[in-house]
Amino acid sequence: MQKMFSAALLDMDGLLLNTEDIAFEAFTKVCQDNGATFTEEIHRRILGTRSDFWSEFVVKETRLDITPKVFREMYRDVYSELIPRLIRVMPGTLEFLDWADLNSLKLSVVTSSSQASLERNLKLVGIRERFSVVVTAESVVEGKPSPEPYLKASQFLNLDIANCVVLEDSISGTQSGFAAGAYVIAIPSRGADQTLYKHQDFICNSMIEARNHLNGLMNRS
Repeated sequence: MQKMFSAALLDMDGLLLNTEDIAFEAFTKVCQDNGATFTEEIHRRILGTRSDFWSEFVVKETRLDITPKVFREMYRDVYSELIPRLIRVMPGTLEFLDWADLNSLKLSVVTSSSQASLERNLKLVGIRERFSVVVTAESVVEGKPSPEPYLKASQFLNLDIANCVVLEDSISGTQSGFAAGAYVIAIPSRGADQTLYKHQDFICNSMIEARNHLNGLMNRS
């Protein structure tokens, strides 16, 4: 049966941009500078979460002798130094955005990052103007995995969430989109255990695969 979508609601970090890799480098440096070790497993467990959560979680897990607030400040200093040099769009991002435009899908970014981070990062790679609506950490009371971020995006677009497709790389993000009632495509982060992803309608390895899947759904007779 043919399925029609009116909008694509996209996560930013790790889905549109390679910023999760940059974040891992920043987390690793801050932890090392303070005598602790940051691991891939810890990183996977904080993917898609807001700064108040990940700062407390990392400090506790690594037994850092600094407060979450100080950790956040140190991390942001390192991250801000790395971003201008290392930021890139993820493979298939531009092709997906072009396909969405061609098929008259509205585009929204739904991120756990701050408004300032979103504006800086999307402008650095030249795609800020592609999105008519953005939802950031400041836009919601409860972040992912709560359904609020994706419900907020559909409300801003004046669309039924059932007519929206969500693309996410994190487990918390897929849970958020699924709980909201959207059609969810998971594109797991590099090295993620795909068997842990339970809240999606389709799972794949790239934005190109996601585009091809949606193209098939929307053009099925």
